[in-house]
Amino acid sequence: MKIDEITQNLGDTLKEFLGFFKKELHKKVLELNTNVKSDGYFKELTRVSNSLEQYIQKDVSLFYVGFLGSYSSGKSSTINSLLQLWDTDKARLVNNNPTDTNITLITNQKNVNNVFNFAKEDAIPIRTNTNFESPLLDNIVIMDTPGSGDPNIIESIVRDSLPLCDLIIYTLNATAPFTDIDKPFLLAQQLKLKNIPLLFILTRGDEYKIDKSTSTSTDNFDKVRCDEDLVTIVNRINEALKISEFKESDFTVIDNRDNYNISTLTTKIDGYTNNCKENLLSLHNHKLTYFRNEIKTIHNYYLKLSIDKIDKCEKFLDKANDNIEYFDQQIELSKMKFRALWNENNLIFSRIYDGTVKGYIAGQIEELEKITKITESSDYVFFRNDYKGDLDKKAKELSKEIIKSIDEKANQEVTALKNNVLDLLNEDSLNINDNLSFDESFKYSLKSPLNKEEYIEKFIKLVKSKIIDDNKRINDSIKTISKSLQQKKPLDSINENIISYEKAVEEILNLYYDAIKMYNVVAFSFEVKNYISELGLAKEFDKLESGEINKAKYNIVAQKELLHNFKEYSDDFEKGIIENFNQIKQIPSTLNHAELEFKDLKEEILQAVKDSEDDSYSTSEITTFLTASYRKLVSSLQNNLLTLKSDVKRLKRVRVMRYLIFFAIPIIGTLIYWFFYKLKGVETPTTLNSTIFIGIGCSLVSTLISGLSDKYKIKRLKRISAFKEDLRRKNDLIVADIINEFRENNPKREQDVTTKILNIWNKEEHALLSKILETNISDVHGKNLILKSKLHSTLDSYKNTYNIFNSKILGLFNNQEESLKRIDNIALTIKEDSIRPSFELLQNTIAEIKMVKKEIEVLDY
Repeated sequence: MKIDEITQNLGDTLKEFLGFFKKELHKKVLELNTNVKSDGYFKELTRVSNSLEQYIQKDVSLFYVGFLGSYSSGKSSTINSLLQLWDTDKARLVNNNPTDTNITLITNQKNVNNVFNFAKEDAIPIRTNTNFESPLLDNIVIMDTPGSGDPNIIESIVRDSLPLCDLIIYTLNATAPFTDIDKPFLLAQQLKLKNIPLLFILTRGDEYKIDKSTSTSTDNFDKVRCDEDLVTIVNRINEALKISEFKESDFTVIDNRDNYNISTLTTKIDGYTNNCKENLLSLHNHKLTYFRNEIKTIHNYYLKLSIDKIDKCEKFLDKANDNIEYFDQQIELSKMKFRALWNENNLIFSRIYDGTVKGYIAGQIEELEKITKITESSDYVFFRNDYKGDLDKKAKELSKEIIKSIDEKANQEVTALKNNVLDLLNEDSLNINDNLSFDESFKYSLKSPLNKEEYIEKFIKLVKSKIIDDNKRINDSIKTISKSLQQKKPLDSINENIISYEKAVEEILNLYYDAIKMYNVVAFSFEVKNYISELGLAKEFDKLESGEINKAKYNIVAQKELLHNFKEYSDDFEKGIIENFNQIKQIPSTLNHAELEFKDLKEEILQAVKDSEDDSYSTSEITTFLTASYRKLVSSLQNNLLTLKSDVKRLKRVRVMRYLIFFAIPIIGTLIYWFFYKLKGVETPTTLNSTIFIGIGCSLVSTLISGLSDKYKIKRLKRISAFKEDLRRKNDLIVADIINEFRENNPKREQDVTTKILNIWNKEEHALLSKILETNISDVHGKNLILKSKLHSTLDSYKNTYNIFNSKILGLFNNQEESLKRIDNIALTIKEDSIRPSFELLQNTIAEIKMVKKEIEVLDY
């Protein structure tokens, strides 16, 4: 039958459910043996399983009727009335001791083999009484329960016994119809057994007798008062339980003494317990509903327990994950700090480098650079400049004297020339006699004022001082450098800063360790451990917790990753310093003072230097100047002479015209006279010829008279004299311009003369200096240059060694992206070692709980 299959499937499901608890994982997850409540539900599940198994095996025609009620509520009396046991030896004892905790099963003898045992675990003791032959018990087993108010007994009855009942009869005493003892029974029934039919029996019906002197009967029963009391009782019960919906129709009022309404009660019981198919099916459904509800309650508990565990573990996991995220944030923060640390150390080591190479080494090199060749030293330059300055000064003074002399001579000669030019004019012919010539040579001594002996002595003194100073500078540098190399500078400072860097790295790594601690506070908190211990994983967590963070290990890894082979770099640098120190110890620096005597060096140089010929300054410039001036004066004379000649010619023409007039007038007058008389026809006293001769004679006499009065020569002389005076004034102006023009060139002329003088004197000074430098004086000083070169080479080697070392150091801080990858790997290692095991344990725990939850969820009941 379908119902049987459903029941069987429910039993199989229940067995499967119980089978979960045989698995260690399920025991851990569902907290068997660790949680009282889980244990209780497991026992409950076991009892339900046993009950269901018994129910499956029971005879479906045998009904169980459970009697409940507080002591003295009339349970036993009602049973006696139903079974008609009054006044028999089988009658149930009434007014039982309320401490009686036994359950009694009552049925006919024929049903003895079909009465099944209830679940025995923690159950109330059960007695079976089957020596009855009552028609009511043909298919009924009456369960008489104790009336104790003990909550444990109530729970046991409700939990173990009543679930298999097909009908529950609850007795109330009309004299005390609902007390605090009744409430736990009814509340448990409503909560656990609501689907099992329930009948209320109100005993002591005689309380409603109209006539107290007669027996209780329908006629002698105050139904109105009873109904009113029932309403009150029902309301009190429903209000007290708050979950019930009892009605007055659920109550049957009886009186066991007068057997009142017993038949009605029997009929109602028979209505629930007859073997009709509909009734059987209804009762069966009630049982299945009960079992399902019980299983569902237990199932829901364990399902909720697993869900709660998942939620709780996921909260732990979320918190752990939050702290993992915090750890990851610390990684990003650490990267920022590492970048800042690297930039800071880059600056620190760059400063150390600058202080050593650009400061100390560069300072030593700069000091060595002061050791130069003699001709490149500042003292040499000052020495030469002093002498050159003196020569320049004296050359300028001499040049001024020469130019002054040239100027005076040129002025003197051109003035004389100006006066001589007027003598070139021939007054008779008015022609120029160009017979002047010029050869005015000029010569001036240019002997050098250089004192050779003094020059040589001062130069030797300069060289001695330079050799001594340079040697002292070399010795000072050797001492300073040796001291630095011996102290292995700047290795100590570098190592100190590397140690500081390592400490700073450890401080940054503390961000990881602190994040791990925060994670562990969550992952290994008392709440988590306490909760995990319920899952049986406490030992595994304890193992994880007991493992402290191995900071030293990770710090060493970080130092190795971030410092690479710094120790090797440092050792190589130290070896280089030692080699440089050994090199500098091999440099000899003792000065041989005997070599600085330079005996007979001055005489040797003076003998080697020949006295130069007496140089002088000569120039034809005055001759050229006079020639040019002469040409200008002659040109002016010629230009003005044309005017003079023109004036003289005009005087001559005037003179000739006068003579012609004085000669022609007498002749013309005579001829006019002759022609006048001729025209008039008057006889002249003379002939024509005589007249002509007379006219000519008169002309001659007139001309003679004109000549006697002629002043031509006087005028000519005056004109020439005026010409000369005018020309003299003009020549004065010309000569003044010529002289001014000449003098305008004096500065350039003076500069040219100065240059020429300096060329001569500097050449002589340079020749003397060359002779000095050709001696052993340069060789003696050259020894210092050799020492300088060796010292410079050692410094270059030291600098190169440090450059390589510094480049490797800065490489630790400059390759930041590569270093950040190493930081990521370190952080990942710390995370893997410190977080992953516990995190995975939590994840695996959740996965296991989810697996258990899934298996619980798939149960079909």
